[in-house]
Amino acid sequence: MTRPESSATDVHAGINAVFQLDIACGRVSELVAAAASLPNKPATPGGASMPRLSRDGRTLAFVRRSDDREVLAWKDMRSGTVHHAWGGLEYDLSTIPAFVGTYPNYGWSRNDSIIVLWSQGQIWWVDLVLNEQGERVAERTPSVLKFEAQVEMKLTKTRYSETRIRKEELAFHRRIRALRGLRSDFTGHRVVFEAAGDNYLVDPVTAAVLAIPKPLSEKSCYAPSFVKDSVLFL
Repeated sequence: MTRPESSATDVHAGINAVFQLDIACGRVSELVAAAASLPNKPATPGGASMPRLSRDGRTLAFVRRSDDREVLAWKDMRSGTVHHAWGGLEYDLSTIPAFVGTYPNYGWSRNDSIIVLWSQGQIWWVDLVLNEQGERVAERTPSVLKFEAQVEMKLTKTRYSETRIRKEELAFHRRIRALRGLRSDFTGHRVVFEAAGDNYLVDPVTAAVLAIPKPLSEKSCYAPSFVKDSVLFL
């Protein structure tokens, strides 16, 4: 979850935080704050994103920025202690709205003793051991996970479009190949959409299409929409 008011600002001041949603009661709790907070919610500037909970629920891994480095960190869910495990990650995408995630996917091994992740063009594995308090810590410097893959590729002739754009643009009549803004009225008996800078009204039953007149013929009109519970449209 991202704090909108701090997006596109200093990532070291904290942008992303990790939250827990209780789907039974709807309560939201902050597990790792985006910046320094209460004593029982330890955090340092740099935010926290891409959370991955261990299978036993004891350790929460996440990525964050620390000074000029990107680090893999984790929080012990019992003590609240946050450990920085490895600072060799690539920079995340916490500075922008990263809809596919701020960092490439990573995960825990079946017995929660290893974390496998990507960085610097390679796949790495981080060994974990328990310290005197029973918290997971990094055992040694992460190692590259070496593997071999057999890849088969078939090269074929590159496909080229035979459409002559200039001819299509200058033609008096053109075929509409794409449309957008498809909307129906409250009865479902009429549909409007936009295509090639014009708006059209369609009867789904008869497939009759009517071009909606424009106030100025040389101007384009966009985003048609029906007025709610009405036959009128905007």
